[in-house]
Amino acid sequence: QVTAEPYVDYVVVGEGEIALASICEAVAGGEPANDISGVWYKDDSGQVIEMGRAQPVIDPDTLPYVDKEIFERHVPLKSYYLSSLARGCVYNCTYCAVTLLNDISREFGLKQFRLHGVKRVVDELEVQINKYGSKWIDFRHAIFATNAEWIFLFCEDYKKRVNKPFRIFMHPALIREDTTRALKDAGCFTIQVGLESFDEELRREALNRRESNEVIMRAIDAMESAGISYTLDYILGLPGQSEQELKDVLDLFSKLKHCYRLSPFMCQYLPGSEMVDYAKERGYLTDADIENINNGEHDNYMAEGSIGVYSKEWQKTLRMYRLIFRTFGLIPA
Repeated sequence: QVTAEPYVDYVVVGEGEIALASICEAVAGGEPANDISGVWYKDDSGQVIEMGRAQPVIDPDTLPYVDKEIFERHVPLKSYYLSSLARGCVYNCTYCAVTLLNDISREFGLKQFRLHGVKRVVDELEVQINKYGSKWIDFRHAIFATNAEWIFLFCEDYKKRVNKPFRIFMHPALIREDTTRALKDAGCFTIQVGLESFDEELRREALNRRESNEVIMRAIDAMESAGISYTLDYILGLPGQSEQELKDVLDLFSKLKHCYRLSPFMCQYLPGSEMVDYAKERGYLTDADIENINNGEHDNYMAEGSIGVYSKEWQKTLRMYRLIFRTFGLIPA
């Protein structure tokens, strides 16, 4: 559907490093970038030629360091440095684009979560921080790490060689008190946790998130005990979500000492995601809604997302809770 658009020349399906380099080589040589695995294009008649999926990077440590030269004039690299440590994810959440990339990894017989080695991570950070003088580091991958041993080794090496404040993302099922204390000691000043919903049944059925509320509270207790600041991501407007759930969450989490923010994101249905099927089966999406989703006509999760498919009254309620969630850290319990 995207490739068929008249203003699109090529689409890379899957991980793009190898395929994009091949496109650049072809174009630089004055040749069409045809017959490259994972690169879809149109022939002279306008017919879309499908070239499968691009070969994922087997070992991310083989890639060169990220070159940010073209962004240097536009991104405040002296303030902070943005880094990603891995490919894919160990989880397959229905709402997330990474799940679709996990499918491609499995198709090629690869692990769906491929993490850089500790030495490679710290080597690259040492080079880049020396280059840009960044004050802190923002690790933006959805899961910082799955292995406690990796975390301990990282904390030890990072503190010796980089020693800058940083923040991370983590899944609640992977948070432990000992690793949290190690991260805090190494300079981690906040953990952003993908909670998404505190309704156990809704989280399991709609999002394919299998962790229990007990596991989530154990993670929260670990962060509270370690004394580290943290935020909890929350999706507003999930199919089947109730206002009572949102009231209960505010009541429960307002008592926490180190949770300084509930980060609200409006539900956004992504094309091809399992949550689209889930919502359609239960009457929350029509075929016309799905066509709009596939055409990219829904807003993004940082703004209104897909809540336009709901009643005006529920949209108003969700916006109200977004405001309450955003001011969560500023107002008394």
